[in-house]
Amino acid sequence: ALCHGKEVIVRYVGELGGRPGLFVGVEFLRAAAGRHDGEVDGVRYFGPTAPCSALFVRADADSLKPYSAHEEAATRIQGQVRKNLAQNDVSFARTLKAFTTMESRGESERLVGNLNSRGTAAVLESELDLLSGTLASLPDGAATLRPPTGSGSRKAPSVVTLREAPEVPLEDAGVDE
Repeated sequence: ALCHGKEVIVRYVGELGGRPGLFVGVEFLRAAAGRHDGEVDGVRYFGPTAPCSALFVRADADSLKPYSAHEEAATRIQGQVRKNLAQNDVSFARTLKAFTTMESRGESERLVGNLNSRGTAAVLESELDLLSGTLASLPDGAATLRPPTGSGSRKAPSVVTLREAPEVPLEDAGVDE
């Protein structure tokens, strides 16, 4: 016989512990697909079988059918297809999660890089403002910025060269003695 598409041996037919109706006790031959070992509520109806290799079904249920090699093969093929589909779903989900994680890490690194760039730019801008203020307070021609060196250099001017400032009388400089 087949129960839920799996090959079984019928081990018991009769009442089951005061439950209404007729029951059939089966033992699964190839896989543990049952719920017990032939004993229900402390009463042994058949067996003992291997753990989880026995099942009781109502005699009028559609789950019990005469054995058919064709039916068993169809059930096995369907089971394999379902198993492969489930594995593919899991594999796809894992791949998607890994891709999303990598993408998220890349975005985080770019954001942190942007923040670092913005922070660096802000510091450079602040230093340049300070330097510009200092240069503006010097007499004309007293200092110059050395341009960056190297072809295609994107560096900011890095060195201030102070020239010998001409002697300016203190009264011309706005200083009282």
